[in-house]
Amino acid sequence: GINAEYGAAEILLLFFRQFSPKNMDQFTSESRVDGRLHSLKVEHPSKAAHFTIYSCGATITSWVVNGEEKLFLSKKAILDGTKAIRGGIPLVFPQFGAGKIPKQHGFARDLDWSYLGTEQQTADVKDPKTGAVEQQKVLLTQFRLVDNERSRSLWSYPFILTYQIQLSQTTLVTRLRVENPGTEVFEFTALLHTYFLVNDVRDGKVRVSGMKNCDYFDKVQNMKLCNQTDEFITVSQEVDRVYLKPASLMTLVSSKEASHSTIFIERDDTFSETVVWNPWIEKTKTMGDMEPEGYIHMICVEVGKVQEPVILLPNQAWTAGQTLYSTDDSRL
Repeated sequence: GINAEYGAAEILLLFFRQFSPKNMDQFTSESRVDGRLHSLKVEHPSKAAHFTIYSCGATITSWVVNGEEKLFLSKKAILDGTKAIRGGIPLVFPQFGAGKIPKQHGFARDLDWSYLGTEQQTADVKDPKTGAVEQQKVLLTQFRLVDNERSRSLWSYPFILTYQIQLSQTTLVTRLRVENPGTEVFEFTALLHTYFLVNDVRDGKVRVSGMKNCDYFDKVQNMKLCNQTDEFITVSQEVDRVYLKPASLMTLVSSKEASHSTIFIERDDTFSETVVWNPWIEKTKTMGDMEPEGYIHMICVEVGKVQEPVILLPNQAWTAGQTLYSTDDSRL
């Protein structure tokens, strides 16, 4: 009989992998532990950009463009699969925060995902400043998670999650597809918990824009409903806010000495909220997997669907994602 740990969908997946086209070895390098994929590095054909992703949680831990790291990874992050990874882009599903499932942010970020492969494609890549679109070579990497014994012990529904990562010379697209292969309706929340690396978040050196005039729930003030009157969000204390309907294109500017770097964050419409988070001094002290100064070098800008759950009917699918655009450092 089929091992109880694997559902029929996962058996099909293993079959598919065996007979699918070979991975593009010239663009990928695998790190394996006990014969299983531990992490994968994917490098763009131009050598201008690469990312690293772990099988644990399908968590991207690094995105480097022109030699510059764009994502924050805690120096104390646990990478052996025993705990969700502190940094990069953890995937939150099927629950944001605390709730019915007795696991903060659900289980997708600390279960082992299956690698489906990487292929080269041509795709339209947009310049966020001008809106101009040009066709470029991209690499498409896919991971999948289906329900198993561990997930069903927390949440009884069958599901298929497919995570697509598209890498160009200057962009990283991360998109999550949720399928309901079962016979019952289920509901869920989901979010991309992106940790961006910054030089120093203090003294207004990091500015997030795209939320002006947006309402937000302030978790630091016990979910008080507030309104963002300033153009820029800056960090001078703990920040934990759920912004409702921010602009589809948001901007993160990080200043360093006489220059600044800009990342544009474009959310799909299906991710209708954006969380901005920095734990600041006291909360960081409570985190066993974060160095005491870690909060200085990070800010989370997290696109998600967290206010109202998605209701997914049997045999239906839902997709949402983000596009991150890196622009060259500019002189101030």
